[in-house]
Amino acid sequence: MAGIFAIAAALVLLTYGITPHLLTVAFPLPGPHEAGPLSPPVNRLIIRENGALLWNGEPVSDRDLALILDQHAQIEPRPALLFTPDAKASYARVLEVLGMVRSKDLVDRCFRFSEISRYRHYDRPATFDTHAPAHSENCSPLLKLD
Repeated sequence: MAGIFAIAAALVLLTYGITPHLLTVAFPLPGPHEAGPLSPPVNRLIIRENGALLWNGEPVSDRDLALILDQHAQIEPRPALLFTPDAKASYARVLEVLGMVRSKDLVDRCFRFSEISRYRHYDRPATFDTHAPAHSENCSPLLKLD
């Protein structure tokens, strides 16, 4: 009787095989025009506490930054520009650099403030009966500074 079960088990294994725990997906190979990365690169503009500027981690002067921003504006599709001021950077310096970015028309959908959540602090009301009611605002998809 045990021999019949062994033969039946062997026939089942031969019929169905051993099922692997693997899912294979065949992605198409990129063509010659698609050889680049799947998404555009991201550029990061950092302002240090002492006012120094870094473009993607490399120190740059204000003059260099103006040239880099001109080049950045010409790239299609435009990569995201992450603006990351240090928490202790001078407010005047941050506004100066933002003015440079704005003068190149780069404050658009691709412009983002980066890593500001670590500076965000929330105050809790004494009771939740005194907080303001929720409301919604219509926002433009493009940030316009006037």
